[in-house]
Amino acid sequence: MSSGEKAGLQNARVLKEENAVNRQRKEDFFKGLDPSVSGKHAETVYRDKQGKKVDPKLEKLKQKEKKRATEEENEQFMTWGKGFVRSSLQFCTCIMFCLLPLLQNGPSQES
Repeated sequence: MSSGEKAGLQNARVLKEENAVNRQRKEDFFKGLDPSVSGKHAETVYRDKQGKKVDPKLEKLKQKEKKRATEEENEQFMTWGKGFVRSSLQFCTCIMFCLLPLLQNGPSQES
């Protein structure tokens, strides 16, 4: 055969020996290759569905930004869902509790 293997009827022992020789020959060939040619220790290239190169760090940043934007939007809808009167009452109550101790003590007479 053109690959160097024997053709015709063979027994298991001969096939096993032949496979071992071929495996060793391939290992020796790849060990002898320069790493720049074989791609050993090369950086992984990520691609999208269209085959364009993609930077995974930029993709993560885009996803974080998108998530942050949707969270802000959801937070805004939650604020709208409370109603204006309820939120203004909460604000007034908070102010009242903050100012109440000052009003009870009266104006300070420091000079």
